[in-house]
Amino acid sequence: AHYRPLLEFSATLGRTLDLAALVHVFPNMPLRDFLLECSNVAVLESQDSEWRFAHDKLRESILQRLDPSRRAQLHLLAAETLESMYSGKARESFAAALGHHYRQARVLDKALQYYLQAGDSATKIYAYEQARISYAACLELLSQLPETTEYRRLRADVLTKQVQSSLTATAPEVNQQRIAQARELVESMQTSGIAVAEDRRRLARLDYYCARLHNYAGQTGQAIPLFRRVLPVAHEFKDQELILVPSVFLGMILSVQGQVAKAKALLEPALSPMEQLFGKDMDTLRAYLYLSIVMGMGGRQKTASNLIEHVRPWVAEIQQSVYTGMFHMLSGFAMLMAGDWPAAIKFTERSIALGSETKEPLMQYLSWDTNAAAHNQLGNQEVAVAGRTRALEIRRSHGGGLLKDWFDVVEAESYLKLGRVEEAIEQAKKVAAASRPTGNMVSLTVAERVIGVGLARLGAEPATVENHLRESLALASGNGLLIETVRTELAYAEVARESGDPAAALAHFQSAKALLTEEMGEYPRAEFLQVIEPGLQVTATAEGTAAPRS
Repeated sequence: AHYRPLLEFSATLGRTLDLAALVHVFPNMPLRDFLLECSNVAVLESQDSEWRFAHDKLRESILQRLDPSRRAQLHLLAAETLESMYSGKARESFAAALGHHYRQARVLDKALQYYLQAGDSATKIYAYEQARISYAACLELLSQLPETTEYRRLRADVLTKQVQSSLTATAPEVNQQRIAQARELVESMQTSGIAVAEDRRRLARLDYYCARLHNYAGQTGQAIPLFRRVLPVAHEFKDQELILVPSVFLGMILSVQGQVAKAKALLEPALSPMEQLFGKDMDTLRAYLYLSIVMGMGGRQKTASNLIEHVRPWVAEIQQSVYTGMFHMLSGFAMLMAGDWPAAIKFTERSIALGSETKEPLMQYLSWDTNAAAHNQLGNQEVAVAGRTRALEIRRSHGGGLLKDWFDVVEAESYLKLGRVEEAIEQAKKVAAASRPTGNMVSLTVAERVIGVGLARLGAEPATVENHLRESLALASGNGLLIETVRTELAYAEVARESGDPAAALAHFQSAKALLTEEMGEYPRAEFLQVIEPGLQVTATAEGTAAPRS
């Protein structure tokens, strides 16, 4: 009974005892005697330098025996104690605890203040799961507070923050509903005549996140106009984040569509200002890695690797699972685009392993798909099929459409390698039909190549085969897709050789070889030469000439 107030306050603070807080509230209580007595009866235990309740159920039972008014009083005491003991950055680390204590004490406005701070702090360090919990608490508190203009605006802001912290972790339709709610709140203030200039920026931010959701769902046709709609408002408010980040995301969209020159023109100039303004944050990381993807597509594996190495130290410094996973997933995709299959596998194995920590389905399905695509190129068909199956499972359960056409056409290539020619052609035709209206040059290039090679194997008319291969080549070379240009030249050469036209085969093997440069990187260049050199020898012999040596 003598130690009951101390025990009740300890239970209120949490399972681990805050000895400094206990001394602050009970300065005359013999703390050592309290700890030893509670330890002797197995209520408390010591672990390393910390004291805690032996079982959390013991702590809960102490709290449950309190009447509600006493519990609220203790939570208020806990909140006020933490506030008086800590300030600035130190207090910020207790924001979620302060929100909880004030919430239990029914001091709702202060609980809201601290939960909002906790959510913002968690977002800054990419602890998105913790941020989502705090923002959900904010919305629940706002529903209990008076519906003032200030709180309506804050509700719109919290819904926006909820979307920001769950872009790739929550079903897109849930986040679109949140955006619709926030938009309705802001627009209702405009129609009521109580709008302020800042509300236009709020609506622009909603457009920005709506665009990102469409992009992640593979709906680039809906994403691009929204990104562009953001920019005039961003310039009006001189909001550098809203100016730079949508431009970067437009560059990202163009990069995965395979529009190399346009993507490079948007991404490259943004890197330095992004790093200066936002430091090593997630959007800066993405900007560097998407430019790495663009360089890989353009056959510049060495430049792509340099960009990856520029941001690699950030991962070691920040040490956060979502950030680390993003680095490895995008680096793996960049190496896939560059034709460095082992590097792509190594990077994505790491991002796949982080799946249980990141809880980010988009990161997981893209990692599995990239890993499977690289194994497919190496001829590891069983591993590729298993990885693709896992990626599709995650895509189906979370509505994942990002890069869907691209990986669907990789699956068509896999069918071709397995001798399932009709399935390969059917899949490739579906991809071509979906890619053409959205301007996805990479998937369209590969689809046309698969159709051409597949039709050749089925004995189709040479002119029909030629049309598909010629279009694949025109798309690849016209968009600066050097790796895909080489691959189509080689496919063209094989089709020509198998159809008994060594002169045409020789010309395509020579064209492929002429495209190889040192900048392409050691592994991709060596892989291509392993196909080109024997091809040159065989076709040159058939032509009755000597093949040029490298």
